Amino acid sequence: MTEVTVTAILELVSQLVTSAIAWMADFLAAITASPVLTIFVIAVPLVGLGVGILKRLIGVRG
Repeated sequence: MTEVTVTAILELVSQLVTSAIAWMADFLAAITASPVLTIFVIAVPLVGLGVGILKRLIGVRG
């Protein structure tokens, strides 16, 4: 059995985090490069959030 040290675990976790950040940057670049993707990934959820908040505010008053 091989020994697992804290240093080895931290190195693997840091590699994973670095890779995840790189993947997120790639996804963000692809999303912002296409106007259709930008609308569906950013604009539509924000509009839905706004509508949901308004419905809750109106429901509390009524």
